[in-house]
Amino acid sequence: RDSITDIFYEKHLGELIDVIILSCPSDEADQSTSNLARNAGKVESQNSAKPEILSSICELLCFCVLHHPYRIKCNFILNNVIEKVLLLTRRREKYLVVAAVRFVRTILTSHDEHLINHIVKNNLLKPVIGAFVANGNRYNVLNSAILELFEYIRKENMKLLVKYIVDSFWNQLVKFENLASIHSLKIKYEQVFLLPTNFTTKIFRYRTSVHVTCLFAVLGELWN
Repeated sequence: RDSITDIFYEKHLGELIDVIILSCPSDEADQSTSNLARNAGKVESQNSAKPEILSSICELLCFCVLHHPYRIKCNFILNNVIEKVLLLTRRREKYLVVAAVRFVRTILTSHDEHLINHIVKNNLLKPVIGAFVANGNRYNVLNSAILELFEYIRKENMKLLVKYIVDSFWNQLVKFENLASIHSLKIKYEQVFLLPTNFTTKIFRYRTSVHVTCLFAVLGELWN
């Protein structure tokens, strides 16, 4: 079984990712994405896969994440697999966009620090946020999947991701603050990153005022 798994990761995983790349619309403004498409090479662009095939590839990748966490970590980071799978957010089929979001959600279940850092460093949630904003106020499966992703990040106390999302995308998300998941995410951000700073500042001011009061009391006694 190990040898079959090795063959899959060494020879065939990359081919599946190439199928995704060449089945998604390219963004001419995104040079890195254009490079991904040019480098795929093994599959002709005219052989774009059927949506059902792309969905199955996502399911298989989720299986790999859950059952081979150590293998996928290095592979996904070195080969930018997460970025490539998220190209599916450009597809018009909403269920493929949802499949890409659930792929990210599955990755986060590992709580792997290296993968989380990779997501933040490379701004990989940008297409997810873009899909959410483009979906607007429509309540559908895509809306639910992304809100559930936010909820998971908040409940699992993934501080780095909370900070990344609010710092990078709050200007886009603020118009959805009436949604409980968005509002709760912002509150989490404030509790973790703003309240401790404010509390420390208040303590410092309190201590300073106490010291000044004591100093004046001592000087008063000496003067008398």
